[in-house]
Amino acid sequence: MYLMKASGATYQRVLKLSKHAFRGRPTEIAEDEFVLLSKNAQDCGPTEPQVQYVAKVLRVRAALPGELDESFPGVEAGHRWEYVVEFYWPKKLERPFNLTGVRGFNGKRYGQVQTFAKLDPADELPLLDHLVRTNAAVLLDIVNNAERPGAAAS
Repeated sequence: MYLMKASGATYQRVLKLSKHAFRGRPTEIAEDEFVLLSKNAQDCGPTEPQVQYVAKVLRVRAALPGELDESFPGVEAGHRWEYVVEFYWPKKLERPFNLTGVRGFNGKRYGQVQTFAKLDPADELPLLDHLVRTNAAVLLDIVNNAERPGAAAS
């Protein structure tokens, strides 16, 4: 399970395009991995939760020439980032949340994360428990229905 953060300036574009851009390549991330899509805390409104969407990873790849500036205009994306993580099955959470509000989850460990982080195994179970209790329909939708784009229907 991964946490991927975006600034307030790019969060809506990340969701709309189902992709995020990074300087370093997230090397441990696997296709079909579950991802929390979080907004940076400092860019959230006073009562706005950080984690508002979840998705699954389609692929990680090098950005195409000009792609980043076109996808994320006004933030010098082409000079700042080199890699793209594409998502599928993005879902809005019924009950968005802050990581620090998840019981048993080391939210402080991820507070300084600027781009992405693989969740520690000790944090995955409390987070999963939280999602089951607060966003069961979204979680079940992803578990039961999330098909990779282009996958043949049964």
